[in-house]
Amino acid sequence: MNILIIDVGTTSMRGILYDEMGSALAMHRTPNHEVFKDNGWAYEPVSDWDNNVTEIFRTIIKECGAADVNAIAITSQRSSITRSTPEVK
Repeated sequence: MNILIIDVGTTSMRGILYDEMGSALAMHRTPNHEVFKDNGWAYEPVSDWDNNVTEIFRTIIKECGAADVNAIAITSQRSSITRSTPEVK
């Protein structure tokens, strides 16, 4: 059984296809494009995530074949959403 791992990072998204022995069969990395606002906030456009995952799938499948992907797992360091606490006066 081969597992495609999608790793969502802060600066890039990576896809690595592993076989059941843990050997990497294929890998593809795409950069994320952070947008920084004047108020200090930052975000990543949702379309980037959609495009990155699509690019990873297409590249891995082109290299190895769709039949070689038996499962998909997604991993991320942690939630990237934060909320500011209003100042108490």
